[in-house]
Amino acid sequence: MAKDKPGSQTHVASGAPSIISAGVRLIGELTSPGDVQLDGTVEGDLRCRQLTIGDGGSVKGEITADQATIRGRVEGELRVKSLRLGSKAEVIGDIYQETIAIEAGARISGRIILGLERAAPLHKSDKAGGAASAGAATPAAGPAGGPATVVGSPQRAAPHKLPA
Repeated sequence: MAKDKPGSQTHVASGAPSIISAGVRLIGELTSPGDVQLDGTVEGDLRCRQLTIGDGGSVKGEITADQATIRGRVEGELRVKSLRLGSKAEVIGDIYQETIAIEAGARISGRIILGLERAAPLHKSDKAGGAASAGAATPAAGPAGGPATVVGSPQRAAPHKLPA
């Protein structure tokens, strides 16, 4: 592993996965051209090809990946082409995705948006494009047929709102 700036970025040159073990706390941006297995904590943006966040793993920042499996906690925006949320996953932030699988028990506080482009805010007071104030939870069927808790409403990334 080589670092560009101390505490700023980590680039992995080999095909081996980057592993952030339980108990490890990384502050700063993490970028990998390959796979990342996260069981520790990242406070900053994370970009990689494939991401797996274990039960005890957490990210506080934006995640960008081609594929991701989340079993831990994420506070921030997710931009993932193919996303799987495990039963213990907790996401606080908007999810931009092309495909998503949500297991029963996963918790989401934010919008689920089809497509990877930033969507228009739901409310005028939502100037930063983040999640609107939490509303009533809406049940969503997970792959196992059980309910997942979704706060907010799914929509497409487009200038027009979908009908309620």
